[in-house]
Amino acid sequence: MAIIAKTEIIGLDSIIMTFEDQKGMYVVSYGDYVREYETVDEAFESYIRQVNKAYDDYR
Repeated sequence: MAIIAKTEIIGLDSIIMTFEDQKGMYVVSYGDYVREYETVDEAFESYIRQVNKAYDDYR
């Protein structure tokens, strides 16, 4: 597993985008949200949506 991006907001779960070598998939996670994507573009869009959601949760 290689971490591609990680965002930490104090008091919330981290938002993480990784590449799973064994599966050949990109994985985005935030709390209970865990999704797999075949392309980095799809994964990055999901990652940004989760960062925005985390920011809303923080406010």
